[in-house]
Amino acid sequence: MSKFIFFLILVYSFILPINLHSEEIPLNSNRVINNVDTSVINELNKYSRKFINSGNNDSGRKCAEKALLLSKELGYKLGIANSLNNIGIINFNQGNYPLSLNFHLKSLKIRKEINDKHGIAASSNNIGLIYNEMGYYSEAMNYYSQCYKTMIELKDKRGVGITLNNIGLMNRIQGNYPKALFYNLKALRIQEEINDKSGIAKSANNIGVIYDDIANYSMAIKYHEKSLIISKQLDEKIKLQVV
Repeated sequence: MSKFIFFLILVYSFILPINLHSEEIPLNSNRVINNVDTSVINELNKYSRKFINSGNNDSGRKCAEKALLLSKELGYKLGIANSLNNIGIINFNQGNYPLSLNFHLKSLKIRKEINDKHGIAASSNNIGLIYNEMGYYSEAMNYYSQCYKTMIELKDKRGVGITLNNIGLMNRIQGNYPKALFYNLKALRIQEEINDKSGIAKSANNIGVIYDDIANYSMAIKYHEKSLIISKQLDEKIKLQVV
């Protein structure tokens, strides 16, 4: 065991959020939906994510399932996709990867139908993360690459950083430390460029873990301390979490 274990060394993986506040209906939708009803669905999905992020998966599931039911009744595809995504995240958190994959694949299919670019990127990332956890690295890389390409098109630098971090995590799991370091350092540079403090803390922690793996302890300390300082500023605990 490394003598630097006191840093509570855990690796951060990232599930991509989407804008659940949006009430925009895609232009290719073939149905006009009552704005009041869709706003209720959007709020349910928003509170589902809040519950999920706080660790209350049961309440998160109830909100998402209610949103899914209402969305199906209205034929509101954006609401269906977001609800399926939330349920997929809950199953991921609970370690039920096959079921989580099923929900995320369904969500991705709908998001492609309505050309929801941010949603497509989020689903692709999340599917990549599931395949990574299941040990199917070529499939994971395929979906991470799709996410990365979409994030570049959208000029979403925060999303680019998250995706690079996840690719780095996948390479570390496979023992490819040079590639893991390359992707995490690239992610860190982007996060510093846009002043994404939370992302910087997580990337710095991941880089510290890699340096610890290869027994470069002085560099490991440097990046873990960087992560801890920023985390304290943000009042964030060093633990595995989704964003």
